[in-house]
Amino acid sequence: MAATSRNEQKESMIREFVLVAIAALAVAGCADTPTSTLPTATRLPTSAHPPAVTTTPAPQPSTAAPIPAGCQPAPADTVATISAAFPDPSYSLADVYAVTAPGGVLTYVGANIMQGTTKASSADVWVARGAVVYSLSGDARRRTTLPDGRKMLSASAGDDYGTKVQTCVTTAERARNQSGGR
Repeated sequence: MAATSRNEQKESMIREFVLVAIAALAVAGCADTPTSTLPTATRLPTSAHPPAVTTTPAPQPSTAAPIPAGCQPAPADTVATISAAFPDPSYSLADVYAVTAPGGVLTYVGANIMQGTTKASSADVWVARGAVVYSLSGDARRRTTLPDGRKMLSASAGDDYGTKVQTCVTTAERARNQSGGR
């Protein structure tokens, strides 16, 4: 008889737990619903079993975010100049884009600096004025031998065009990562 009483107590505790869990989930799911429309808890019959818990993975986006307007492929000669300015031959560029400032005199180039398949630095910025390329961002200055263009050109990785080209790079990187790194 004591064993039966313990089993009944366990069943009763399980039913109460399920009711509390269901009520909590109902309230959490109805956070924007006025309290007058919230469902009321009802007692489960003694033969009821807790519902099976299932999980569904979050849907993955079917398309990556488009590259923002104004982002363009970086000029090949500028990319070659930057790549040649790495003293460490294990460095390369990925997710390379350009933004041209009004008047077409300055072309901001942004890219991630890679060391093999590992990102060494994010969304670094260089600027080209004609055939001369200058470094703007911190790692662009530290990791390449290109001259610092901040004072020479009154340009910055944080100005409107530097920020825009960084957005191009980070958007391209996200799109590449969402497509499995391709």
